[in-house]
Amino acid sequence: MYEPATFSGQTGDSLLHVWDARCKLAALAITGGATFGAAPAALAALSLIPAAGAAFLGLALWRIARDLKIFFLFLFFLVAAHALFTPGEELIRLGWIGVSRPGLAHGLVLAWRLFLVTACGVLFAATTPNSRIRASVEWFLKPLPGVPHGRIASMMGLLLGLLPGILASSNAVSCAQQARGADQVKNPVRRLRLFATALLRTVFSRSQNLALAMTARCYSDTRTPQEFKASAKDMAVLAGVAAFVAFIRFNA
Repeated sequence: MYEPATFSGQTGDSLLHVWDARCKLAALAITGGATFGAAPAALAALSLIPAAGAAFLGLALWRIARDLKIFFLFLFFLVAAHALFTPGEELIRLGWIGVSRPGLAHGLVLAWRLFLVTACGVLFAATTPNSRIRASVEWFLKPLPGVPHGRIASMMGLLLGLLPGILASSNAVSCAQQARGADQVKNPVRRLRLFATALLRTVFSRSQNLALAMTARCYSDTRTPQEFKASAKDMAVLAGVAAFVAFIRFNA
């Protein structure tokens, strides 16, 4: 049986679960913004934030790696592209392929930054129900003139709601193809094409059914806003995160 995705929003009584969703979203933005241009020393210190959060929540690292395996594949190709196509001192050469030392270093740092932002996002999504994420995004966008805050927030909520279903469909398609001997296909490009075709067909069918269900229920971007009430403890935790990130960013 397929287990729920790590970043499926669940309720709980931990500090991260009960922390005000707006404060969590602001902390995510602060941490993500601090990664841009950060040196490896600062990235190492900032990595303590998601590491401590995962340990505090007791999230299984193997489950996170399972749910983000496609993202890790993307990071691998990102690092490889920088290492192969960035000019500079060659670290190693295999025939006509040369690995650039500065390209490899730059690719690893960039992948580290993306992974750090993604890890913080996983913690945010895992401890916040989709309805609260949608309401938080709408709350921040509402004061901006000319911005369709309701539509953007609805799209964010739908995206986060569909991701666990896409992962479940991916696992089901993979198991079905293995049962039919698809793993015996030697051509990796053909195997990827068969998998992607079946997965996209399933995802589009699920999306169409969701759109029809929303239309039948007269879904609208205009929703009754949820009530927020940040306590002094919530603001103190946010201030502590901001102070830690600022200290690391400007001193590491």
